[in-house]
Amino acid sequence: MKWLNDFDWAGVFERLNLIVADLSRFLASMGVPDAYQSVVALALIYLGATAIVLLFILFLLRFFVSGKNKPKTIVKPTKGQEPSAEAEAEAEAE
Repeated sequence: MKWLNDFDWAGVFERLNLIVADLSRFLASMGVPDAYQSVVALALIYLGATAIVLLFILFLLRFFVSGKNKPKTIVKPTKGQEPSAEAEAEAEAE
């Protein structure tokens, strides 16, 4: 927990203020009233961060869950071959 106390929180807040100021200037050029510029800038940052986290979670779900739902390939024996005991036991288990 020492790293939490030693972390440069002032630098993080300064960078956030710079991002909000830049975004506010952009919103001003788009015609947003002065009273709402900082609120809209913070809302856009929040929505952007939420969208990124949601996409990351969906990526992880697709990556980890998709392997479990794939159908198993069953090799059919050709003429003259009999299925092995392991394949029969596996087929019965399903």
